[in-house]
This record gives sequence, structure tokens and C-alpha cells, in this order.
Amino acid sequence: MFLQKELPAQLANTMREVNLLMGNNWASVCLVQSWYRHSFLELLKYENKSTENPQVLYNFIQVLIKITNRNNNVVPIMVHGVIKCKGKYGFQQQ
Repeated sequence: MFLQKELPAQLANTMREVNLLMGNNWASVCLVQSWYRHSFLELLKYENKSTENPQVLYNFIQVLIKITNRNNNVVPIMVHGVIKCKGKYGFQQQ
């Protein structure tokens, strides 16, 4: 199944980008990193499982729902981190 391979790869790329952030030790960024790490580990459990088995497919879908719900607040949390960064370092408008 496409999602079994692609989602961990996309999440790993996103995690790498988050790790490059200037304020990656701030609480908001650390929280998002922990959510992504947890989601990544959950996805890896299904990377090589056959979704031909209805129970495996059902469990995989449930994990996807759980991951979606967990990561629903990533954008507001990251905005909070950006605002903190702006307050600490300032940004110039271009």
C-alpha cells in the first residue's frame, strides 16, 4: 500500500525540517517533535505488513485516525513557536 511507505518518508522529511528550526529547544517545537516521533514509530509498525488482511488494514486505518487527531494542532503550536522566535530575535519585513 502506498501510504505504508510514503507516510513514514514524508514524516521523516518533516521531522528533519522541524529539527533545523532555530528554536528547536522551545516547548512548542519539542512538543511537535514528540508528536511526530510517536507518529513515525507507529507508522513503521505497518511498513511491511500486508493490508490484504482485513484486521491489519483496519488497525492501520485506526492508527492513521489517531495520528491525524494527535497532529491536528501542529500549526497553532508552531505559530506559537514562531511568535516566540519573532519576539526574541525579531524579523524584518521584506
